[in-house]
Amino acid sequence: MGMSTDMSIGGTIVADQPVTVMVVRTVRAGAEAEFESAMAALTASALSYPGHLGVNVFRPATAGDRRYRIVFKFDSGGRLDAWRTSDETRRLLERVQSLTEGEPEVTELTGLEAWFTLPGRPAAAPPPRQRMALVTWVALWPLVSLLLAYVAPFMEGLPFLLRTGILTGLVTVLMTWVVMPRLTALLSGWLFRPRP
Repeated sequence: MGMSTDMSIGGTIVADQPVTVMVVRTVRAGAEAEFESAMAALTASALSYPGHLGVNVFRPATAGDRRYRIVFKFDSGGRLDAWRTSDETRRLLERVQSLTEGEPEVTELTGLEAWFTLPGRPAAAPPPRQRMALVTWVALWPLVSLLLAYVAPFMEGLPFLLRTGILTGLVTVLMTWVVMPRLTALLSGWLFRPRP
C-alpha cells in the first residue's frame, strides 16, 4: 500500500492501525507568512476528512530556526492515505513544497509508537519496544481496574459485546488523550534515554 514519497507526508503504512505522521520542513527565508497560510489550509483539509484525530504544528522555538514540525494523526492508515492522495491535498502539498528547502524529514508511527510522542520533541525516535510495553501496561492496569470497579457495574444489564465495546472505547479515549500524554511526559527521561 505504498505511495510516492513526493507526497511529503509519508510512505507505506498499515491500513487498519492508527497512525501518526511527523513531518519536519525547513521554510525558505522570508516565506514564513506564506508558509503559515499554506499550513493553515493543509490543516483545515486534514481536519475535514473522516478518521482525523488531530493536527499539531510546532513552530521554530529559537530565533534563526526555520524548521517547522507538523504532526498528523488518523485513526487508520487507510484513511490517512485517502486524505493524502486526494487532489486537494496534492495541490496543497505542492504549495508547501514551493515554500520550503530540501526534502522533508518524515517519521510514521503506528500501534504503540503513536502513543509515545512528546510535544517538545515531535520528531524524536520512539522509545525501545520493551519500555513502551512496560509503560503501556503500567497505564492500562489501574485504568482497566478502575473502569471494571466503577463503570462496569452500571452496565450489567447490557449485552456482553456492547459492554466490552463501551469499556474498550473508554480505555482507548482515556489512553490516547489523557493517560499516555501525561505518562509519556512524566517518564520521558527514562523512555527516551539511549540504551547502554
